[in-house]
Amino acid sequence: MNLSETKWKFELNNIGGLNEKNEYEILSGLNIIEAPNATGKSSITNAIRLLCAEGLNKNERDNFLRIALNENSARGEVNLISKGLKYQTILTRTPSGSITIKSSDFPWESNKAFEVAFCVPDSELVQIINSNGKGLKNWFTKISDVEYYSTLLDILDSVRFERQREKNTYQKQLKEDPKSLEDSILKLKKHLKELNKEEEEINKKYVELGYQEDAKRQQELRGKKKGISKKLEEVETKLFKLRTNREIWITKKEPAEKDIKQLESDLKDVTQNYSKLKMKKSHLMERLEEIKDERDLHLRVKSDFEQKSKKLQLTLDSELNKCEYCGEKVKSSSITTLIENYSQNVKNENELVDNLKAERESINKEIDEIRYMEKRIGKIRTELDHQNSILVELEGKIKKSNSGMIELQTSRDALRKNLDEIEDEISKAIKPRTEEAKKLKIRSQKISGSMSEVERQIRENIEKIETLRASNIKFKETEEYLSILNTFTDYIKNRYEYLMHGVRVDLNRHLGKAINLMEYTAFESIQILDDFSLRLIRNNRTATDLSRISTSEKLTIALLIMYITKIAYAPAFPLFVVDEVMGAYDKTRFKRILDFIKDGVNYLIVTSLVPLEEHREIQIKHSIN
Repeated sequence: MNLSETKWKFELNNIGGLNEKNEYEILSGLNIIEAPNATGKSSITNAIRLLCAEGLNKNERDNFLRIALNENSARGEVNLISKGLKYQTILTRTPSGSITIKSSDFPWESNKAFEVAFCVPDSELVQIINSNGKGLKNWFTKISDVEYYSTLLDILDSVRFERQREKNTYQKQLKEDPKSLEDSILKLKKHLKELNKEEEEINKKYVELGYQEDAKRQQELRGKKKGISKKLEEVETKLFKLRTNREIWITKKEPAEKDIKQLESDLKDVTQNYSKLKMKKSHLMERLEEIKDERDLHLRVKSDFEQKSKKLQLTLDSELNKCEYCGEKVKSSSITTLIENYSQNVKNENELVDNLKAERESINKEIDEIRYMEKRIGKIRTELDHQNSILVELEGKIKKSNSGMIELQTSRDALRKNLDEIEDEISKAIKPRTEEAKKLKIRSQKISGSMSEVERQIRENIEKIETLRASNIKFKETEEYLSILNTFTDYIKNRYEYLMHGVRVDLNRHLGKAINLMEYTAFESIQILDDFSLRLIRNNRTATDLSRISTSEKLTIALLIMYITKIAYAPAFPLFVVDEVMGAYDKTRFKRILDFIKDGVNYLIVTSLVPLEEHREIQIKHSIN
């Protein structure tokens, strides 16, 4: 669609309070929609807002669509017609009550236009200014190209919080000193050695008392017990290491799954946007060829006019020379008029060539954005494949560790059962027949119980040491990861603040120009400070804040900020809509504001409330009476 087209036709069906088909024409320049209250003025502006509603996030879009569609209708539509081309937006209410939107691929669609091209009571900026500027920095972040860094900072803060929590957990586990555990193991082993020695002495006494066979059997059983205990210790060590590795793999799997989910979501969003732009790219390439041909044609026409103008000028000069020589006066007005016409034609052709150049630059910018999106899709797919391969590898390791743990647990349970059986056999190996032998057996049983307890304590301490070693490794890994993450976060934060500083400086420059050009006398200056609060200086050089100014002054500030933001971040969007604000100003002041705004946009649309007795239907005027 040609943005310089002077007339657009809007067809509305079941939009807002308009429950039947309505048609309106919007002309280039100022359009004032006049109507009494509750007759559909805002329905028209909402219909225009639907043109860029698909760029909103889901919650914002759902809330707006509920307002935009007529509450008694299951289907609504907006048609924009120009030069025989029709662009359509259809709203459909589903059986569940939600509303879906389907739109044509508008050639001037902008995902920021919804926020910066519609100064209406429910727009976010107007609400922020009315609430004394709270949230202004977030709004500028969202509108500018800095939102990526802000979102990234939120993600990084969330990851840092999780990693810091992990680090604190590992740090608590490291409070116990491995050296003290190792010393404890040495003491326990020494005690175990003393118990073994005492047990050997009891066995000797058994032999002296005539229990050689029983003592021999008991000794064999104790040797067997020792071997099984050693195997059990090896199995439990393997089981512990496998369990530790499994926990590490599970810990790595969770962020990998989150990354894959995020990448799939990013790929879906980018692919959806790209599918819309893919066809547009071919149209843009075709338009570039057309622009080249049109430009060549205009340059040839311009050259032709210039040559004709030069010939006529030579003819005129020749005639004037002859007349001077003859001492006669001749009328050269017809030739002069032709020369002026040719000069005007050359000027017109230059303007057309400049317009084509500007359009070409705009198209090239759009094509570059599409190519960037293509590269981004490729990068996301590569990273997705990489993360999927990591996930498959981790899942394989976890699956293998699960089967390995089941085998080791089965083996451990069998060994523990064997130990219990051998303990029982050891206690029954000697059947004492004298009081002395009975006392030896009681003593032997106590020693055996003590040995089992000491062995258990040794195993527990070994597990604790292994746990501490694993926690120490994880602690160091987490600490290193946090260090890298903090460095990267600081870089992103500095980058974000640097870009936001640029946004602030740029907007302050535009704001200063706007106040001067509009001859806004209420304030000498309006500045956006470092924290993105507003500094208002009145003409008497006194500072004030938003909480102390009138509603109409707040509205003017919101209107100014929105307009300069639209010029800065959505310059190609041809519309600017001002809804339900005319009543806040006198006609002279409002005319001055509109005269300033309409010079920077193709189509300025303003709603105006009129008394019911003036007229009952919506009328569109193109000047302020």
